[in-house]
Amino acid sequence: MFLYCIMNIALSSGEMKAGEVLKEDSYVFSLEEIESLQDRILELEAKEKKLELYEQLSEEYERREKLYSLSNEYRDSYIENLEKMNKNNQLIIDTYNRKDKFSTLEKYSYFALGVGLSYSSIYMGSLLVE
Repeated sequence: MFLYCIMNIALSSGEMKAGEVLKEDSYVFSLEEIESLQDRILELEAKEKKLELYEQLSEEYERREKLYSLSNEYRDSYIENLEKMNKNNQLIIDTYNRKDKFSTLEKYSYFALGVGLSYSSIYMGSLLVE
């Protein structure tokens, strides 16, 4: 767009003959200067397009980095929750194992008590019979 403005200005000015004096203050460019300015404008427009592309890529990389960091945070919290659940489950298993040990001891105690009562009742019965 800037190029078209300069071209209009450049083309709208006419060539001056030697010795003529300008009535208003203005910039005067030679044809070579105008061509170099046009080339420079085209070069800058191409660089501006590249800059816009780089800015878009930079935004994409920033978004990706944010997603990765969020993913890592969620993964870490998920692992922590799993570790807590594992500790709780291990406590429950330990409690059940202790109860099982006492249950086995209780069963043997009842067996020993039954054997003792049976033996003592038979012994007492034999004493009474004699």
